[in-house]
Amino acid sequence: MKPKSIKGVPQQRAGGFHDTESYKQFDEAHLPLKFEILKKRFCLINRWKSYCGEAFAAFKLYDSNGSPVEREPQKGDFVRINIPGPGETEAKGYDWVEITDICFYQDAYSESVTMTCRPSQDPKHGKKGHIAHFTVPGPHPLL
Repeated sequence: MKPKSIKGVPQQRAGGFHDTESYKQFDEAHLPLKFEILKKRFCLINRWKSYCGEAFAAFKLYDSNGSPVEREPQKGDFVRINIPGPGETEAKGYDWVEITDICFYQDAYSESVTMTCRPSQDPKHGKKGHIAHFTVPGPHPLL
């Protein structure tokens, strides 16, 4: 099985992958409004848990210096992920990803927003930190 090719997402070169997709159909007249709602939810990382419920992971946005922020994500920001479950990871119970790219794409037929992230250490620990491995099971939290 090969990773799905998605416009704006770099091709998988090494390591594992997991492609997750969710679809929801809307009446064509409602598409622009529904996309704006989804795009707004996508950019409100600190609220992702409220969209998917208490049993799922909690997400918190941090700036490039490792300080918590309440705003839309930017390239260079970090996302702290608290995956529920037994035990602690080597990152004190949290996993981290760095936002390496945010891409808005639109043509005559479609519109999309992608955010590319890579596993990271806790930004407060700098290069000395450990990158913990993590997996997030379950449905897409925004739909």
